[in-house]
Amino acid sequence: MSDISDAIENSEVEDEEIMEKNLIKGIISFGDLEVKEIMRARIDVVSIQQETLFSEVIDKMLDAGYSRYPTFGTSLDDIKGMIYIKDLLPAFRSGATDYAWQQHIRQAMFVPENMKVSQLLVDFQARKMHLAVVIDEYGGTSGIVSLEDVLEEIVGEINDEHDADSDQILARRLSDDTFVFDAKIPIHDFIRIACIGNDLFERFEGEVETLGGIILSICGNFPVKNQTISYKNIEFTVLSMFKHRIGNVKVKINESGQNS
Repeated sequence: MSDISDAIENSEVEDEEIMEKNLIKGIISFGDLEVKEIMRARIDVVSIQQETLFSEVIDKMLDAGYSRYPTFGTSLDDIKGMIYIKDLLPAFRSGATDYAWQQHIRQAMFVPENMKVSQLLVDFQARKMHLAVVIDEYGGTSGIVSLEDVLEEIVGEINDEHDADSDQILARRLSDDTFVFDAKIPIHDFIRIACIGNDLFERFEGEVETLGGIILSICGNFPVKNQTISYKNIEFTVLSMFKHRIGNVKVKINESGQNS
């Protein structure tokens, strides 16, 4: 693998090819990374039922802000294809309110959860696709993954080698004892950044993987926005919720709950 890296480093490229060279180096660092590790989980997928009215489809697209959406029949496990907002813009601009948007549904790309991310990138390029539906071992829809997700992973791998502040993506310190965390942050990173003793969350070991999982376990139910949950000497305040997913959380830690 080092020979490949050397060859990339020594190649003479034009300015516009420099990014491509960096992306290739990022791919080399993928190793055994699988699609399920970078996909957008099913609960976070914005999808469109195939019988939805055109006006409602447009409203949903404009509200979500994405360019491509999976369409489904009876459930999200019954994917019919993909709909692109650019295909619907002419009808929208003409003022149409009753439009057979289903005629623009495109064929979907399906990939297994355990596909290697490096192979996914190759398939995206070969098929000129930007979005794929991720299928679990039982044939159900596990989530979706985009070319952007892959490229962000590559760039992230490169930046992590040089960016000492990479934790700022998922965490922000407000004061010595107060932080704002993305609920998706892994437990071990949350503990490390907040300087909390490992034994404080020992009871959750093997049961949950993220800060959001800890909060759900403590609550025993879905919290609401601005709800404060206390656990030992820590206060979790939910700053945002997306349906049943916790967004950002403010964490206040009493002095006795921190390691010096």
